[in-house]
Amino acid sequence: MDGIEILDDWSYTNHQVINYCEETINLNEMISNGKIIIANLKVNGLRSGYYILKVDNGIYEIGIWFDTDKMSSLDSDAITDENKFIYNKITNAVINNIDNKKLLLIGIGVETIIEYDRILQNIVDNSKNILIWILPRDKKINIQHFYKKEEKEFFNIYFR
Repeated sequence: MDGIEILDDWSYTNHQVINYCEETINLNEMISNGKIIIANLKVNGLRSGYYILKVDNGIYEIGIWFDTDKMSSLDSDAITDENKFIYNKITNAVINNIDNKKLLLIGIGVETIIEYDRILQNIVDNSKNILIWILPRDKKINIQHFYKKEEKEFFNIYFR
């Protein structure tokens, strides 16, 4: 891990960069208290990271990113023959490791913009650059017509 950033908001108010030590830093407590946590790491030599923030009572937003410099096929606004394998791996990893009962939705894409709203349809309608939506089957949301639907396990997957 290359370090953890802690901030109050996306304007980087009270921005701190710390070295993570599990014994001395309680990230769960910081997130519960409204802090945004950003972790920067390297995975297989690729710069990557994630952020976590609490957006509502019991609702958390998690964003995962990685640098596409060494994987130019992913730096695309479409799922192509070149990058389909990677998107399938990501999708399968998600549906095999996430409890559908605790999930609102997942949007996957390049430079995505997803803003939380208590009305899930508003989240979908106002999001940008989403190539794949993953939703639990019990969530009834209208996905735009140019997505194809696939059912896997307890999830509906919509992809472009």
